[in-house]
Amino acid sequence: MRKLIASLVLFAGALAAQYSPPPAPAVTVVHSIGASFDGSGNALTAGVKTYVTVPYACNIVAWDMTVDTGTATVDVWKIPTGTAIPTVSNTITAAALPAIATGTALHSTAITTWAGYSSPGVPVAANDIFAFQVNAVSGATKISLVLQCQ
Repeated sequence: MRKLIASLVLFAGALAAQYSPPPAPAVTVVHSIGASFDGSGNALTAGVKTYVTVPYACNIVAWDMTVDTGTATVDVWKIPTGTAIPTVSNTITAAALPAIATGTALHSTAITTWAGYSSPGVPVAANDIFAFQVNAVSGATKISLVLQCQ
């Protein structure tokens, strides 16, 4: 009986040595950096802005924008962490500002002209400070802009 058990253990060990599990599928972690503007039922106006500090490093690869109605354009500014908040001189969107002209939701990967773009995206360092400013708006009472970051 001991010989049989020893043989089974050796056989199982040989099988285990030959078996290697399949590789795990690649997982892409997507972070979001975003801002929402809410006029509380009133039409939003151009010039309103908000600030966000991003605690992780990543690359911006796309953006998603929604409005409740109307049209909107939002500029994105970014500056390294420090003692100041970003201003219009720190824009990263160049001439390709996120905008909705028709419909109420839009996804875009058109960021290759954004400042700092280098495939796969626009680099973000941990603790960069972002500003989101409504540049133009017509009729919208709510706007949301989310940057997809990998």
